[in-house]
Amino acid sequence: MPQTILVKRSFLSALLTAGQALVPPVVALLALSILMGTLAQTFNPYSWVVVTLLCLFLIQTPREISAQLTNERLSTIGDVMLRWALLLLTMYAIHHLTGVLDGYPPRLFWYWALVTTPALIIATLGVQRLMSLLLVNAFNNRKAIVAGYNISSLELARRLRDNPVTGIQ
Repeated sequence: MPQTILVKRSFLSALLTAGQALVPPVVALLALSILMGTLAQTFNPYSWVVVTLLCLFLIQTPREISAQLTNERLSTIGDVMLRWALLLLTMYAIHHLTGVLDGYPPRLFWYWALVTTPALIIATLGVQRLMSLLLVNAFNNRKAIVAGYNISSLELARRLRDNPVTGIQ
């Protein structure tokens, strides 16, 4: 029986980690596609390959599940914005150094930067919330008894009760 739970938990963790890794690049590329259609812009195939690879490598969130479950929202938002800024700066540098992204109009670049930032934040926070709901609630089956009655034991009980990530009741 314990092996079944381990397999079930690690499979769910793997699915959630894969989804977490793919959601930000998909959101960014989808926003770019929508903006290109709206602004009637086109891209050469090499530019699409470069942008797709940059999105896949640069705007992923950290993959440690425990870090994601305990991460604060402001920290997550800061991380998303930092990675997004890194992607945009890398694209700007590639454009000026190699000319690979010459077909990338500046107007589209600025619209994409503005529109995608809140979309990435919302998507990342949504995936993080989904992870915490699925992982914490699915396997939250441990109980603890605190022996003793003093300030330290009351504080320990409060911390365990207020932090559902631990999975201890």
